[in-house]
Amino acid sequence: MKNDGLSIASMILGIIGLVFTFVPGLNFLGILCGILAIIFGIIGKNKIANSNGELSGTGMAKAGLILGVIIVALFVLTLIACGALISTIS
Repeated sequence: MKNDGLSIASMILGIIGLVFTFVPGLNFLGILCGILAIIFGIIGKNKIANSNGELSGTGMAKAGLILGVIIVALFVLTLIACGALISTIS
């Protein structure tokens, strides 16, 4: 069986996005990678399900999807924390 390319891309983007999320100044690249990881993970899982066993890589698609959701959640929590900090200062 052959691995699906979008599943591989989803996992790689999830890992890179998670690293960029914690690097100051590159947070926006992290959220971009996270969103792409979610999209590629969903499309990859659907392609694998419709391939009648010709494609594999469901685990990589799930990993990319989960990492993408974690990245987006961390970004939203960071925005909420910054908003709370700014409101207490002013």
